[in-house]
Order: sequence, then structure tokens, then C-alpha cells
Amino acid sequence: MNFHPVLLLALTLVPAPFAWGAAPVSTEQLASDYRYCTTCHGATGNGNAAIQAPSLAGIEPWYLEAQLSVYREARRGRDHTVDATGSEMRTVAREIGPDRLAAIAPYVARFRHEPQAPTVIGTVAAGKSLYATHCAACHGRKAEGNQALQAPSLARLNDWYVVSALRKYRDGHRGTDPAFTPGVAMRAATLAAPADLSLEDIARYLNTLQPAAKRSKP
Repeated sequence: MNFHPVLLLALTLVPAPFAWGAAPVSTEQLASDYRYCTTCHGATGNGNAAIQAPSLAGIEPWYLEAQLSVYREARRGRDHTVDATGSEMRTVAREIGPDRLAAIAPYVARFRHEPQAPTVIGTVAAGKSLYATHCAACHGRKAEGNQALQAPSLARLNDWYVVSALRKYRDGHRGTDPAFTPGVAMRAATLAAPADLSLEDIARYLNTLQPAAKRSKP
């Protein structure tokens, strides 16, 4: 299996403390241990479109921990031919002990979301209407997310990643593991939507929103 060169570099940066049972004890140690995250996802955690690494800034700790577990358990990213980036993340997650999965989330929560310049061509007004019809029931009126439904915030995502993720669900490259019900629900939602649903319009609308935590600041 061939991996992206940036992933290989990231894996070489995983330090010795990643032994099972080890735990970070300070902000400095966390930054040292998890610098491989920023190798792909950017120094501020706001993503890198060039290597299809999405933003982590603003992600809910519960969702990040859940997704890392899903990768580690091979419920996501199993097929490199149709989900190369997911397969790479699965490899990274397998290098992390269970205790570190829980420790990563609060570290990543330190990243501050930065507004992202639009990268997809879409119509905000149309996207707002489509979002209200197809997405808001689970992900919230302002895409703030709903932990009770295991539906993450969408307001923080890069627009290109929104399009990519929805296509993977629709095409059966994600959300097919029956053991992971949130993914199954997302795939069902994409299949129930009209075939000509404009993913670009939805992504363009989401790009205009801010994560709930940032909206709440004075």
C-alpha cells in the first residue's frame, strides 16, 4: 500500500511516548507528542487542501475522539482505492493507544477556527434552503451540531471537505459499517436526498457560518 509522502513524514514524527499507557503531563508535552497532527492539518489546525487534510479547529472533542476510534477500529478508511485519505488516517490512528485517543481531543480543542476563503462554486441562498431541508434536523439550524444525535458541527468545515465527505457517503465509500450507526444514518440521508442535490451550494452556505463557540464570544 502506498501512502502520501506527508503521511509518511507524519508517522516518523510520532514520538516514543506513544507507548500504551503513557500520558501527556503538560501543554508543552502535548504539543510535542501531537505535532504530527499539524504536519498534515496545518500549524493552526485549519486544514490543508493541497493534501486533502481538513480543518480540525473547532471540532468537538467527543466527535474527534469518536472518529479516531472509528479509524482505529477499521470502520472507516478501509479501502485505499476509494478513500485514500481515510486509509491514511486509519494508519495514523492505529499508532495511537486508547489513552492517547482521549488525550488528543482536548489538545486539538486549543486550535482556533479561522474563516476559510471559499474554494467551491455555489450559491449561498440556495445552499441555505437546501441545508434547512436536508441537514438542519440533525446538525442544527446554524450547523452547530447535536451531540445527542451524534451529529457534529458543520459550521467549522472547509467547503471542499463538505463536498468530498458527502460524495463519499453517497457513493458508499463511507457510512457502510453497520456497527457505526451515525455513519449509516448519514449515508441513508444522502441516499434519500435528490440525485441532483447541489453539494456545492450546501458547502458554500456552510462556509459563511462560524462555529457556535466563536459566535458566542463578545
